[in-house]
Amino acid sequence: MSKSWSWHKVLVALVITVVALAALPAASAQQSFGHGAVVALQGTPHLWIADEHGALHWGGDTRALAGKHVNWGDRTEVSLAQLRTLPVGDPWLSAGLLKDGDPIYLVKWESDWAQPQLLHIQSIADVELFGINGSNYGNFVIEKSEWERRYGMSAAGLQRGVLAAAAPVPAPQPAATPVPPHRGKAVTGSITTCSGNRNSITRIVTVTIEGTLQAHRSVRHVMVTGKANGTTVGVDIISSIAAGHTANFRITGITTTSASTLDCSVSVEWLEFSSS
Repeated sequence: MSKSWSWHKVLVALVITVVALAALPAASAQQSFGHGAVVALQGTPHLWIADEHGALHWGGDTRALAGKHVNWGDRTEVSLAQLRTLPVGDPWLSAGLLKDGDPIYLVKWESDWAQPQLLHIQSIADVELFGINGSNYGNFVIEKSEWERRYGMSAAGLQRGVLAAAAPVPAPQPAATPVPPHRGKAVTGSITTCSGNRNSITRIVTVTIEGTLQAHRSVRHVMVTGKANGTTVGVDIISSIAAGHTANFRITGITTTSASTLDCSVSVEWLEFSSS
């Protein structure tokens, strides 16, 4: 059983912005929502819809909302801080999220569009806000080749754009005062477990990848993506790791392979706290 380790760094200085808005109902951390209520994130086009249990689901497009109960007259605006206290369930998507290399795209397909568009999701923080986590990643984030097979169209021929950010995006640094680059890797680590259990009938392999991360600088929104023999099997998301501390990750998922051995690898993306 062989193991390999690769890293992808995202170095971002976060800037909080304040937006003046017209007076609208505000949600408290304890507020519950009726079935079909619409929750809007202040200063963005993003909407979450409450199900019959009060859990909120990010709506990717109108096609995804078809057949859902949506009460457009019951709308509440919330801040980013408030949204993070509310129960968010799986997103409602019409054609999933497409992963093309490192970037992840919303496949936005409105009801009156002949074909979808690919909108680049700008950060891991946005992916989390939309309801993607380690347990449901494999259900919604689809590798490009598999997405093309499933939906019968080429991703290369689709119009691409950028999805409006949900979490704050970094402000560009003035050219006259560039920020000195960080030295060395913010996160290192190792894989401690790469195991698989093959079903002899279906040939499906249940894969477990475990390991430890070491943070050399404080990082947040750490997403560890695990692959077995080149196929993504799942992710683990760690909210933050303080400088000098470690965190363990565990990824489980399934793949189909005829190989007699597993080659496990992980890639890691993160946001770095800005240095003073």
